[in-house]
Amino acid sequence: MDRVGAMKLRILGCHGGTSLGHRNVAFLVDERLALDAGSLAGGLTLEEQARLEAVLVSHAHIDHVGELAAICDVRAQQGGPGIVVAGIRPVLDALREHFFNDVLWPDFAAIPSKERPVLRWLEIEAERACDLCGLSLLAVPVHHSVPCTGFVLDDGRASIAYSGDTGPTDRLWRVLDDRPNLRALVLEISFPDRLGELARRSGHLTPHSFRAELEKLRCRTSLSILVYGLKPLHEERIAAEVAALGLENVRLLAPGDRFEF
Repeated sequence: MDRVGAMKLRILGCHGGTSLGHRNVAFLVDERLALDAGSLAGGLTLEEQARLEAVLVSHAHIDHVGELAAICDVRAQQGGPGIVVAGIRPVLDALREHFFNDVLWPDFAAIPSKERPVLRWLEIEAERACDLCGLSLLAVPVHHSVPCTGFVLDDGRASIAYSGDTGPTDRLWRVLDDRPNLRALVLEISFPDRLGELARRSGHLTPHSFRAELEKLRCRTSLSILVYGLKPLHEERIAAEVAALGLENVRLLAPGDRFEF
């Protein structure tokens, strides 16, 4: 795989809810591939939106897909090539049936025509590698309240992993143990420990279960662990509990953060 320079990760939104100063989940890789779209449009200029080539969708919950609506609307006005929306079949089926259904939002897979649509669906098979935007992509199922995958992105020199929303899971860690070039793990924490039962039932992590998940990953040497998904109401408490864990290389993400791997 021929690339120039490091893989770039830009944080557009990283919270598990929206308020002034808090933005739902959306990350940008190499300025052209998005990981989820909770705050994707609001985090980009119109020119940056025009350069966007694809959006990887971990699952169909609105806080991860909501601004696909605005992205497609703008792209329809800008013209140019359509935008790819990629994910496993249950996720794409949910978006087609419940979102881009000509009721909640226009079906941009048929606008301006089915032959040249604004939105092009790309179905990804779990744990079968494919190429997207110059990167090798692997989708790995994780444990959430609806079908959901994490994603591993590899540029041939370094790889990064994004968990998607998940509670305690297993397969993701076995896949990552086979990645000697893994440089970063983007992993969620949504609730403080006192809401552990709510986290368990809704398929999320707390600081306590976050630490237990990291213990399943055999090799964490030189690995940046980037934390997203904090519910705004509990942000301060979660931050204090994460700090109390005393784990190395753990950082809570903020909108505007940028990394190179």
